[in-house]
Amino acid sequence: MTKAMRIVRFTLLCFILASVCSCKVNPKACFQTDKQSYETGETVYFLNCSTDADKFEWDFGDSIISSDKNPSHVYLKAGSYLVKLTSRAYNDNKSDYIKNTVIVNQANTKFTGSYQATFDDQSYFLNVTEGKDPNSIVLMMSNRIFCNADVTGYEIVVETQNFWNSEYQYIKDGTGSLILDNDQFVMTIDIVVVDSIGTENLLELKANKLPVQD
Repeated sequence: MTKAMRIVRFTLLCFILASVCSCKVNPKACFQTDKQSYETGETVYFLNCSTDADKFEWDFGDSIISSDKNPSHVYLKAGSYLVKLTSRAYNDNKSDYIKNTVIVNQANTKFTGSYQATFDDQSYFLNVTEGKDPNSIVLMMSNRIFCNADVTGYEIVVETQNFWNSEYQYIKDGTGSLILDNDQFVMTIDIVVVDSIGTENLLELKANKLPVQD
């Protein structure tokens, strides 16, 4: 083999090696969420914006993991969660990771407080407290338990339970919401109650939240 041929062969080998190496790129981990903070029971959607990666490992910061590319997750407890995404490339096993914090607030906190309420054409003092979990509330009407309810965002769901009013035997179900009207929170719940002979009645609970006393 002549010197010229050896030079050509060496040059060609260098070109091939350079081409192979240039195909191996480092993955870049990246993800986003649609807002800064969430509430307990609310679904968090993660948008994976990683590049040059085809395998993903998620750690949501609450001992739950996922290998989905664009996962969703629901946090059951309030807190600050450090979410880690590790993005990997199959071919050369290179990886990159990123960490972002997700803030989760209790869903029931904004419902709690004192209200002036009307129910079944009568006026009551209503007190709303936090339930046993961050997605529940307890409604006390004139110092007696009115009902328990689950909340998600600003929506309220009342399931079947006993009722404090002797005229009605139990609550069958109910749905409602909390809205901000002229800087004042207004709670409205449509409740189906059942009397002692099984007749259903639809009643409305409407309550205006009272300002907090200094």
